[in-house]
Amino acid sequence: MNEFIEKKDYFGIADDTNLVCSTSDEGKSNELAEATGQDGSYVAYNVYGEKIAPSNEYVMKAVTITKQKGDIKLGQIETPFSGDTPPDTKTSICLNSFTINTSAGAAPTFSASGEQVEDEASDVCEYSIPAFTLTKKHHAQILFGAFDYNKTVSGGTTSTGVHLKSASYTASGSITKGEKEGVCLTHDIVEGKIECAVEFIQVGTTKPQIVPGTGWDVTSVLTCSNPDADWPSWSATLTMYLTKDVD
Repeated sequence: MNEFIEKKDYFGIADDTNLVCSTSDEGKSNELAEATGQDGSYVAYNVYGEKIAPSNEYVMKAVTITKQKGDIKLGQIETPFSGDTPPDTKTSICLNSFTINTSAGAAPTFSASGEQVEDEASDVCEYSIPAFTLTKKHHAQILFGAFDYNKTVSGGTTSTGVHLKSASYTASGSITKGEKEGVCLTHDIVEGKIECAVEFIQVGTTKPQIVPGTGWDVTSVLTCSNPDADWPSWSATLTMYLTKDVD
């Protein structure tokens, strides 16, 4: 029986203790230029600018995962191809997004994505992601101190009836590039932020309210969906805008 092919961790996030890489996607693409003649037929074409925009998904192995501030950085450069034959030590990938999904009754999921930049690139600017602890529990979890749970689920009183169903966290930035003929010559990362998308269910008379944590703001206000023969659900988005690291 043939074994499955080992997944390629493009971002160096997986390890034997905490996270294992479950999927890898190369995301290879290229540019195509075409020219037509007087009768509308193609008379020339050029395939160029081949590049990758890889992504990975990870599964938790440890009971808890604790990351300190800066353990993960938007804009960090990886050259994760030393295991290839022959080894590719030039291709550089810039991390521009990672997401943690947590929800009631489902295992936490972790994913990352990035883009190819100039060969043998070095870190230019980076956004350090704040410290967080993620547990293996199949629960909706509050990370990065995004909001005050007690005040949110109780509306600031001692009543109950509002429950957190899901909370997803996406840290992202935009990669800017200087290119010639589809080849990246220089890059940077801008617009770093973390977005927290939350969903609550209301089974009592008290409506939820969002009390943001330090550094967070509600950027998409709570909105209610109240379908027939079901309980109301509420959703909102909070955002933490990141500041670039100082060299």
